[in-house]
Amino acid sequence: MPVVDWAVAGGLAALTVWSRLPFRARLLPTWDAVQFALALTDYDVVRHQPHPPGYILFVAAGRILAYVVGDGLGALTLLSVLTSAVAVGLLYHLAWRLYDRPTAVLAALVLLTSPLFWFHGVMPLSYTAEAALATAVASLSWALRDGRRWLLAVSALVLGLGGGVRQSILVVLFPLWLGAVWASSRRWASVLGALALLGGAVLVWLVPMLWLAGGIQRYVDAGLELYASTVRATTVLDPSGHWRRNAVGVGEALLVGLGFFLPLLLWTVSRHLWCRGLRFGPRGWLFIGWILPPLGVYTLVHLGQHGYLLTVLPACAILGAPAMVGATGDRRHAGDRRAGRARRLLRVRPADRRGLSAGLGALGGVARSTGTGALPIHPLGSHRGGAA
Repeated sequence: MPVVDWAVAGGLAALTVWSRLPFRARLLPTWDAVQFALALTDYDVVRHQPHPPGYILFVAAGRILAYVVGDGLGALTLLSVLTSAVAVGLLYHLAWRLYDRPTAVLAALVLLTSPLFWFHGVMPLSYTAEAALATAVASLSWALRDGRRWLLAVSALVLGLGGGVRQSILVVLFPLWLGAVWASSRRWASVLGALALLGGAVLVWLVPMLWLAGGIQRYVDAGLELYASTVRATTVLDPSGHWRRNAVGVGEALLVGLGFFLPLLLWTVSRHLWCRGLRFGPRGWLFIGWILPPLGVYTLVHLGQHGYLLTVLPACAILGAPAMVGATGDRRHAGDRRAGRARRLLRVRPADRRGLSAGLGALGGVARSTGTGALPIHPLGSHRGGAA
């Protein structure tokens, strides 16, 4: 990516920080936020500090910032602000690689100004961190197409360690990552090696988290208790049918997150399906792997908060941006074409000028032969009285 684009990405990230800092939360707005704040001083998953599955690396990052700023709430909100900026910068980079500079700028601005993204960017919660990690995993998955084998290790480490921030990212983005790994190598040895690195990265945070929870059994029991009390009723397997509320929540989150951009996104998807059916190129499969598995989990299993959709919001911003950029370009080119036609109509060729001069000369000769001496020419807007 050229230096100017690095500068633009950095400027948009800085704008994200500048626009969020004045609006950081001064109180703990949700029970999850209270749990994160308690975990900064006393990490205990069994007592829901925080609730399962644990978010141990997010809490660790919050503790480090708490030592710097001296305030747990301030540390968690600052972490949300910083990860928002990282998400915007990574989004610009990925959109530039996928399309071009105008698309990257537009996609980054859509994410930066999204009400849903902005709201969670000033809250002491982990959703903007997940947006940044999801964009990083998608960027590395796309970069694997270049054939650089060391990226297999980097992508496995990012996904594995990202699971320590929000464990759900391992579930919803694993299909995207695994498909990219297989497509880049087509060798079982490479795939198994990447899976081994992924497992090692997961163990880096899973082992300490199990130890802090008091062992595997206590951790599993805490997770099952949370599932029975909160998650089971929202799954498609529950006879109550409450999973339909998940579907409504997904629609609400997309509407709040994208606003006027949502119809454009839907038009882009429907136009592709109408024109090309189910034929997708590499970019299409990237968006499918990034968007559909999370939406499936959030719809059919559990949607705790609208912030869950920040996993796919960056993908939606990139996917809809080219249509708007193309429409703007088409209008500009249409204007250029109309101006060109007008210039061609007004342009007089040399042969036409010679014919016009000859015609005017003949007309003057006729006027002189009739004794008028000249044709009457009146200034524009003047009128003479009497009948013609």
